[in-house]
Amino acid sequence: MKVTALDIITATQGLGELMGMTLPIALSFKLARLAKAIGAEAKVIYEERDKLIVKYGEKDGQQTKVKPENMEAFNADAAVLYAQAVELDLTPIELPATIEVKPGTLIAAIPFVTFPA
Repeated sequence: MKVTALDIITATQGLGELMGMTLPIALSFKLARLAKAIGAEAKVIYEERDKLIVKYGEKDGQQTKVKPENMEAFNADAAVLYAQAVELDLTPIELPATIEVKPGTLIAAIPFVTFPA
């Protein structure tokens, strides 16, 4: 499966919400394995984003924040980071038609889950 770094970051929230639901054990197990794999990729992406924050930021107490005058350059580099293609050896998980999922959760988890029409 070929996705972008942004797909991975977006999916972490949607998968987290799905994993918080009461689901059949087989589906729960598949989602947990999927979330673990995606979480590992997301960690790499967040580490690279943190490097950009350090590059364009300054210490503000214990946090580093992007300086306002560097925000445009930071956003440009972040856009390049989030557009990176990532090849994952994963298969989307089909959610049952009977599951009640908020549209925002489903959209955030795409392309890692499918939902019958």
